Amino acid sequence: MNLDDLLIHAGSKVHIKAPAKLKETLQDYCFDGADFLQILTDFDRTLTKHSSNGIVTPSTHAVLENSGLFSDEYRDKATVLRDKYYPLEMDPTIDREKKEKLMVEWWSEGHRLLLLEKIKKTEVQCAVRESRMEFRKGFERFRRVLCAHEVPTLVFSAGIGTIVKEVFLQKSSHRLESLQIVSNFLHFNEQGITVGFEGPLIHTFNKGRFSHLNKEYFARTAKRKNVILLGDTLGDVEMGNNLDESKFNVLKIGFLNDKVEQNRAFYLKVYDIVIEDPENMEYVFELICAILNVGEDEKSRLNESFSIPSESSPKTVVDLSSRALTCPSAVDAEEHGNIVGNVTVSPAGSLVLSSAQ
Repeated sequence: MNLDDLLIHAGSKVHIKAPAKLKETLQDYCFDGADFLQILTDFDRTLTKHSSNGIVTPSTHAVLENSGLFSDEYRDKATVLRDKYYPLEMDPTIDREKKEKLMVEWWSEGHRLLLLEKIKKTEVQCAVRESRMEFRKGFERFRRVLCAHEVPTLVFSAGIGTIVKEVFLQKSSHRLESLQIVSNFLHFNEQGITVGFEGPLIHTFNKGRFSHLNKEYFARTAKRKNVILLGDTLGDVEMGNNLDESKFNVLKIGFLNDKVEQNRAFYLKVYDIVIEDPENMEYVFELICAILNVGEDEKSRLNESFSIPSESSPKTVVDLSSRALTCPSAVDAEEHGNIVGNVTVSPAGSLVLSSAQ
């Protein structure tokens, strides 16, 4: 599909806020090409499916909550938390300040319960392997074309970074190539058992507060002025808050997965393109192809069968600091707030969040 087709024949599930302005932006992106492009994206329900055939698929937290590896008590309490707070997270009528407090309550209690389980690294791998989490339809081709044209991707997730990384390792043919992850990473002791989280607590509505901490990534991509931001919540647009508007162009694409009639207007206020589809990201793939001038021959090669690397397969890609988020100092982290529990500094220099007493 060319640019005009994408804008004129987008289909009933794709809503464009300002078509003329979007066309101008995309023409600039096309002219600049791959060297000036980067992707800034959420993970849960953005790169992964919200649901499959009407059945809701798990988030990174739910991968552990649903696993048979952990106690019934943990799963029951985590489910109660999710049933209470998830509707509040997605409710566009709740004001920002109140919603942020609610998210801190949810994430803090959820992480406290999780740490009580004393999870092992091997259990995380098993939980991902047995989970129903899967990438959106079109994701693998999306990753293939980005890697082929060396377009970097920053995944900014309020989920569990350890799970995010493992999902890429197990379920993506490109694994961690040209990819960096900012998230809530579990911290393991020498015995491989969880003792805390690294860095400040990241939830859905404080991403803008912490995105600048990943200085290495943004220094490396400073010339890549054209940004495609992908998210599925109203808070995800804040991932680009620390990008200087005079230097960066940010095209915001939002996946509206649930209660579409109720939420459409709210999403169109903050996103340039809204896609009402819980399973598919083919439109985003086609958009990237148009920007990068990918022809039909190259597209057909992207469609060829691929194999997911096994655990024993040697790594042939570069891991671009998948642990990603560390704070310069404990003082800096405290200034940003939302640190829950006891904060110590690990031997690697990152902040470790112990379970609250």
